[in-house]
Amino acid sequence: LVDGTGNRLLVLPTTPGKPMEGQVELRALSLGNGGRLTEAGRYRLDPEQQVLTDHRGRRFPVELDLGRGTVRVLAGGTLSVNSRPEKAVVFVDGRRRGIAPQRLTLPAGRYQVRVEGDGWLRESAVEVPAGGSVSLQLGRP
Repeated sequence: LVDGTGNRLLVLPTTPGKPMEGQVELRALSLGNGGRLTEAGRYRLDPEQQVLTDHRGRRFPVELDLGRGTVRVLAGGTLSVNSRPEKAVVFVDGRRRGIAPQRLTLPAGRYQVRVEGDGWLRESAVEVPAGGSVSLQLGRP
């Protein structure tokens, strides 16, 4: 894959007909003088969470199209979800995202967050700003 804005080539190790499972290590390559490729960085792609992480730990939300073999980095922010008591299940827009506390990197936008504990659940709408972060505390009444 070539990023036209940064002239970077991303190599995605995939097996035809088989979806990606688990995290995938990626190398970014830069096209230099004379058409030579040089390594520009290493990344980890988490297809389940749809997040690309660089070697410094910075996380970027991505849109994956495995049929076309594309990864698009989206403008995003961070959503931190905590629950009381801890260890409740976190859902964002109906999709299970893990156990609280959760720190999620998401495309900027509005989301419906649901936290389910043993015998209780709470919901809240939240706006995740591009380049920013928001924290949400939900719990038993």
